[in-house]
Amino acid sequence: MLKILSVLSLCCCIFITSCATILSGGNQATLRVSSDPSDAKVYLDGMPDGHTPLDLSVDKRKPHTVEVRKDGYQSVSRTVISNLGAGWLIADIFLGGLIGIIVDAATGSWNALDQDHIGFSLEKQ
Repeated sequence: MLKILSVLSLCCCIFITSCATILSGGNQATLRVSSDPSDAKVYLDGMPDGHTPLDLSVDKRKPHTVEVRKDGYQSVSRTVISNLGAGWLIADIFLGGLIGIIVDAATGSWNALDQDHIGFSLEKQ
């Protein structure tokens, strides 16, 4: 009986540790970029990445600058900030313990972007 309880306890510890890594899908996030008018060029961190409307796959562990350009219109840029998800940290402390904290911190899974959609309104030059 003790052996069965030990195995069950170990399995529970493994399954509930690193909550954010298991539930949030790693360190990538989707950032939707739209503009009015549409079909504007999108630059992510200075590099061209497509035209609006666009879904960008970004690393949620760091901030990103998104710039939108279109001929005849003024360029506009915004910064998306990466934040620590307090809920994931609390879950790791109470459920996952040290292992969960280490795994989620190392993978950046408990981070989140401060927004998941950026809408730009471009003004004519």
